[in-house]
Amino acid sequence: MSERMRVSFESVSTIDPQERTNMFRLRKKVFCDELGWDIPHCSGKEADVFDIYNSFYMNLVCKNSGGIAGSVRLIPLSDENLICTIFKRCLEGTEDVSSSNLVWEGTRLCIDERICSSRDYHSTMLQLLLALYQTCKVVGIERLMCNCSSSMLRFYRNFGLEIEKFGNMKELRHGVVHCIAFDISPLNKQALQKHASREGLNWPEIEGRGIKPACLITGKRPSYQRNIEIPENSVATV
Repeated sequence: MSERMRVSFESVSTIDPQERTNMFRLRKKVFCDELGWDIPHCSGKEADVFDIYNSFYMNLVCKNSGGIAGSVRLIPLSDENLICTIFKRCLEGTEDVSSSNLVWEGTRLCIDERICSSRDYHSTMLQLLLALYQTCKVVGIERLMCNCSSSMLRFYRNFGLEIEKFGNMKELRHGVVHCIAFDISPLNKQALQKHASREGLNWPEIEGRGIKPACLITGKRPSYQRNIEIPENSVATV
C-alpha cells in the first residue's frame, strides 16, 4: 500500500462524519455523474436506505488531504442488503445465501480518478482489492456477494480471481448488472499476490473502530494487524 494511503474500516455508527461525507461525494461522482446510475442522491452525495442499517465501509483514505481514493460498502447478508432485495431475482434457483454471518455483500466499489490518474487506475484498483481481501480476513468474512457491471466483471477476471457468477438484470438504465461471488480463499489470495508482487505492493494494515463490531457478527476474535511484505515469488502469510 502506498505510504500516502491508509485503509479505514468503520461502521455506520463509528465512521468519522467528514470521511462519510467524502465517501458519499465520491459515490455520487462515480455512480451518478460518470456512470449515469438512476439512484438516490442529494446535495452532491449518494446514499440509500441500506446506509442506515448495519453497513460497514472500507475506504482508502489519503493521509494528507483526507480524500477518499477508493471505497467499498460491506453488509452482512443476514441483514438488509441490495442483493437479497433489489437484485433478488438474480439469485433464483440458488441455495439460501443469507443465513450465514460469514457471507457479506460488497457493493458501491468505486475509485476517484481525480486522486489516481488513469495511468494508476489499475494499481489503485489492485490496492483496493488487496485491502478488501485483507479486511475480510481480519474480520472473518469468508465469502463476498457482489453486483457489478460487465466491465468490472472483466476487471476481476483479468486479476485472475475465481468468481462464481449467478444471474443478471438487463433492464436497468445503466446497463447489465451481474450478481457474482468470490471466496476469501487461498486461490484468490494467490491471484492477488501475483499482481501485487509485480507492482511492489504490500498487504495493507486495516485500522478503524468498525473491526470489533464486525468481528462480533462473524464470531472472529479481533487481532493486531501489521504490514505484510510480499517478497518476489513467495507467499505472504495473512
